[in-house]
Amino acid sequence: MPSRLIKSLSLGLAAGIALFFWQEKRKIAPVQKKPHVTVTVFVHGSLLSGLALLNPRSVWDDQLEDTAYFEVVSRARKHRLLRQDQILLDEDLHEIPQTMIDAVMNGTIAVHDAQYAAYVLAAAYDTCATHVANTHDRKYFAFGHLGLLSQKYRKQAAAMLYSRLCAVKSAMSVHYDRVEMIVIAHSHGGNIALNLAHHEDELCNGLGVDALVMLGTPIQHETARYVSHPMFGMVLNCFSAGDIVQRVDFMSTAHRKSHQSLLEQSLVSLHKDEARFFDVQLMVNGVDSVVDHANMWMIGRSHPFCTALDPLPFVVFIPYVLSLIEHMPLSVRHLAVNMCYTASTCSLECRAITHEHATTFTPNMALLKNMRDMVTRYWKPEDTSRRAAFSYKEARVMYDAFVQLRAADKEAQAS
Repeated sequence: MPSRLIKSLSLGLAAGIALFFWQEKRKIAPVQKKPHVTVTVFVHGSLLSGLALLNPRSVWDDQLEDTAYFEVVSRARKHRLLRQDQILLDEDLHEIPQTMIDAVMNGTIAVHDAQYAAYVLAAAYDTCATHVANTHDRKYFAFGHLGLLSQKYRKQAAAMLYSRLCAVKSAMSVHYDRVEMIVIAHSHGGNIALNLAHHEDELCNGLGVDALVMLGTPIQHETARYVSHPMFGMVLNCFSAGDIVQRVDFMSTAHRKSHQSLLEQSLVSLHKDEARFFDVQLMVNGVDSVVDHANMWMIGRSHPFCTALDPLPFVVFIPYVLSLIEHMPLSVRHLAVNMCYTASTCSLECRAITHEHATTFTPNMALLKNMRDMVTRYWKPEDTSRRAAFSYKEARVMYDAFVQLRAADKEAQAS
């Protein structure tokens, strides 16, 4: 009996040990987090705004349901030509794959993919970002929407963007100790981004945006107060005297006026003293009217703001701007960023309008020219004109959308 008992105990002990090691082997090893990632999200502005004239009263009243304007833009938004001159992909938030950026850098991008300006511009932006700080990972996304002239719609689009950014931050936090969020928005895309604060107040998910860069955003009373919201670490309102579009929108705001500066007298009372926001006037070789609404964001549209680096838009140089402004004191609100260039040199200077503070960044001109050559080598749009409006692209997009709408109406009548 004792020998049988010892044998049973031995077998039980062996089975227990085997079971222990089997369970240990099945355990998933803890994820080794990386220290830091910068997530950059590009948000485009309004699209085909001239179509608002199809239903001006509805736009004025912000009631776009079942209007021709809404129906035409909804169809036009899917057109391939819209993707060929700006950072714009399909609706919703989409990652710009690192494989595409690498393909542009390595010269292996397919001809079809090279027509998407988002890929070549993200590669150009990444070149500048790497030049500023090559110490951590970077991820890029593009948020697409219909681009309607509507306060209501922009708030709805912001709700989707808010949800997606929360999901991205949560997913990235599994792999990184620090997730830095930068949102770069053009035109009314800036008002969509500002509306993130409205949804943070409602949902309290703790979403934070380390830097919001607005390019040519129409400053409106409905959203101007959000620049002081604590979810934004820093807000840059970039504008230029050459941008005549920024102040034109009087239809999609109840105050019937859009502003260029956050420091306009009627807006000052909306801001908090401790908030880190800046008005940033964009200049080139000391001239304040060279940068305009189109060449801020769109590749090869309008006149070149920098002939030595044409057709690059100003947006790809934002990493330099962020680096310049990072340590500016709160006592300075109005800044001028001046890009000075010749055929062989380039520098960016950020200076307070009062000349109390100044910082300078000198990019490698050879690197910038290689970046320009890389972009021009692969970017082959169907519309090669420099027109930002009244172009072949816009005419073709609108024509095709009207044809689709008419076909849909005929089909509905037939059924």
